[in-house]
Amino acid sequence: LIFPEWWGVNDYIKQEAERWQKMLGNVDVYAVDLYDGKVAATPEEAKKLSTALDAKRGESIVNGVLALAGRDKNIATLGWCMGGSWSFTAAVLAGDQAKACVMYYGFPEQDSARISRLQCDVLYNWASKDAFITKEKVDEFGKNVRATRHEFILHSFNADHAFANPSNPKHDPVATEQANGFALKFLKEKLQL
Repeated sequence: LIFPEWWGVNDYIKQEAERWQKMLGNVDVYAVDLYDGKVAATPEEAKKLSTALDAKRGESIVNGVLALAGRDKNIATLGWCMGGSWSFTAAVLAGDQAKACVMYYGFPEQDSARISRLQCDVLYNWASKDAFITKEKVDEFGKNVRATRHEFILHSFNADHAFANPSNPKHDPVATEQANGFALKFLKEKLQL
């Protein structure tokens, strides 16, 4: 399951879903639309859509996608920024079907009770120049993930928030390629591809 940044499922995310499907091979990839078809073109629109997103509604959408995938499937999640946070939420909701969670600079879950329900390993790609998501928050999150007896793999990049998005003025192609390489290796290993 792929979760976009706060822009929604735009053409870039559709292309990313296709790219990840090609890289992973014989898997189903779903780009999860939490905005009911709406897509933001400006930061103001994105903020409005993300702020209006009800967490229960988002979880219902994720549960619907998990039901569509089927109880017999292994689930891996991946997302960027807001989508990184939803990647974690979806991994928790997937329960014992969850095999891997990849978060690109997503806000770290702080609710230890919620984290305790996690049943898979987490790979976190963090931007060290990110003023919003601090190292302390990421480290605390990692400690709580490890307390579930699951692996927390942290990769730090000397880059800004949203470094992997080519439409971001602070896009870092080198960091993006490295982060994608780590994520691909992790997903292939955990999904046994």
